[in-house]
Amino acid sequence: MEKEELYRYVDHTALKAFTTWKDIEKLCEEAIKYHTASVCIPSCYISRVKETYGDKIKICTVVGFPLGYANTEGKLAETKKALEDGAEEIDMVINICDVKNGAYHKVEEEIRLLKEATGDKILKVIIETCYLTKEEKIAMCHAVTNAGADFIKTSTGFGTAGATMEDVLLMKEHIGAEVKIKAAGGIRTKEDMENYIQSSGRYCLAASITNAAMAETVCRQSKCELVLMDVCTENDESGLVAAEKIKRTIPQIKIIIVTSLVECSFIDRARKAGVESFWYKDAGKEELLEVMDRTMKGESVYPDAPPVVMIGTAKSCDFTPGELAVLRLVVEGESYKKIAESLCISPETVKWHIKNMLQKTNFDSKTKLAVAVTKKNLIINGF
Repeated sequence: MEKEELYRYVDHTALKAFTTWKDIEKLCEEAIKYHTASVCIPSCYISRVKETYGDKIKICTVVGFPLGYANTEGKLAETKKALEDGAEEIDMVINICDVKNGAYHKVEEEIRLLKEATGDKILKVIIETCYLTKEEKIAMCHAVTNAGADFIKTSTGFGTAGATMEDVLLMKEHIGAEVKIKAAGGIRTKEDMENYIQSSGRYCLAASITNAAMAETVCRQSKCELVLMDVCTENDESGLVAAEKIKRTIPQIKIIIVTSLVECSFIDRARKAGVESFWYKDAGKEELLEVMDRTMKGESVYPDAPPVVMIGTAKSCDFTPGELAVLRLVVEGESYKKIAESLCISPETVKWHIKNMLQKTNFDSKTKLAVAVTKKNLIINGF
């Protein structure tokens, strides 16, 4: 399958709680450029996207998202409003509480009512497979089929796991012929990534290792063309350091850094090492193949910034570069004087940066701030 054909199956998505209009604009521009199936966005942006982009893109939104236990009347109201605003596809989350209580008929009736509301528009039903038993997954296949929905979808991306090959095969066995299957959820493990890449039929896995220190040797022996390198590998070996070595000694090999960590320095360090592309694991599986294809064609694919995480009451993107530089040394346990010397600033400037960060985050001490950024992996000591 050519990448242009693959894009037609991708719902380009931005559903974080702190998604900004700038995020939505970027998403829409990419969707138009690559002709994706749709953009899946928070319902509060539907009318604005419709006004801005018209019929250039198809709009999808979510209902009862991400937990699913809103009452049916609320989901119906959400659906009708979304359609009025310009949505053409609805992704609903089932009431998992009803599933666990064995009330499969209630789930089926809710799906049926939402399908009546969507009419000729597409209704995708998210069943969140990571929470269901095999029996419950089969029951949901029957409920989705009987209710007349257009798609059954594995995951919200906010649960404990995304799609598995076993789930997809089980659905194929039990879903109705008229219902399509959509596997969703980010890549969580190395094995998941390898299986997905090989199943695409477009890439052959030359080697797989867990220690970045061995990467250069393996690259020489396997004569590979593309390396997907995690940042943190076995024995605390840095994938960024290994990537820099490979680019220095075997520059023709293309490298994509992959990580689930939001550490604020990783993107800049990868660029400085000469790495072609950078990809976050929590993005969709289809996006990985897109990044691989574009990288092999000579493009450099990087996110504009790391994913945003909340640090107290502040977003990680609210910190300035100067504040982050100070904060990194705070995490390392350095004194005001040592921080000032390291950054060639005055101790008063160090205190001023820390005061600003405490005000932004609503923490009452720099120790609590340091603990918070470490827990969220915004700053990783030693990497």
